Amino acid sequence: MSSHDAGGSARAEYGPAHRQQAQEVISAHIRGDVDLRDSLLSEYCCDENMLACFLDFFFASTVVGSTDTASARFNFLQWMLGDVLDAVARERGVDPRSLAITVIGTEFEGLPPSLERAVRAAQTALASHLLVRSGRQPWGIRDRLTPEALGQLATGVHILHWVLCFDARDELGDAQLITLLLPRVTAVLQMSADAHDMTLEQFTADLWLLHLQLDAGLRLF
Repeated sequence: MSSHDAGGSARAEYGPAHRQQAQEVISAHIRGDVDLRDSLLSEYCCDENMLACFLDFFFASTVVGSTDTASARFNFLQWMLGDVLDAVARERGVDPRSLAITVIGTEFEGLPPSLERAVRAAQTALASHLLVRSGRQPWGIRDRLTPEALGQLATGVHILHWVLCFDARDELGDAQLITLLLPRVTAVLQMSADAHDMTLEQFTADLWLLHLQLDAGLRLF
């Protein structure tokens, strides 16, 4: 697996049109209109930018949030990373644990020290998560961290997720990767909406405003 620095070639550029298309896909998914969702993905995944747009949306919806939901958001990201890892392993015909070891051993260059620590912690957390997925007892990393530390750890998980997705995009295709990201999105958005005493629709609309802010340069990496 290749690694990418924080501002490297993995980041694609996208604009308002991509954000609008991504919003249409997510809205169809939230409504349960799978046929429309898949049709839109087939139409919109015509360049390298849509995957980056979706990954930034998931950053805004799962990494950024209140401390009250930090544990649940971290858990969501861990399972989403594991789902993508399993799919990539099946496509490559390898044991998911072998691929996970590669992810855990990946070296990252060009990250600020705080993000480098977050990634290292996320790699350790991924090793623990593999135990959960196999039905064994986890190491209890999440239980020993404060909500603030969990938020930093979630950022590290997101970076691992970003690198894994871009590493596998030629094999799986962007539409399939995005589909793998979507199954838990309704639950995590509803959880955050409840925490803010908002409707799912209003919370999702506000997230797109945050997404615009991230795109304008107010992002962590």
